[in-house]
Amino acid sequence: QNCMQGGSRDKHSSFYTNVPEMMRLAALCDGKHEHLPWGGRFQDGRWQFHTADEAEYPTLLCQRMAHILRDRAAADGVQLLEAPTGQVKRQADNRLQAQSGKQPRGAKY
Repeated sequence: QNCMQGGSRDKHSSFYTNVPEMMRLAALCDGKHEHLPWGGRFQDGRWQFHTADEAEYPTLLCQRMAHILRDRAAADGVQLLEAPTGQVKRQADNRLQAQSGKQPRGAKY
């Protein structure tokens, strides 16, 4: 459940994969924490539903998936590159934002 991977609500997710190591992410709620409620709220003149808040995978889940896939790629002999930092990373982030239709902020790319 996503609550065991950094999510705030009781939500199940599943993935189709051919990477057996991804099974490490399988976890049911341990019941040791509270979940935010599902439902909706009327705000700014319109209804907003909590399902929209859960549309993205939790950051912790994404980080765990990335580590598993990185480790698997390395074990399969893939030569891994260093992640970009500083100005190079900002330029790459700006390009990705522009490609997704979002206006990048800050330095030009």
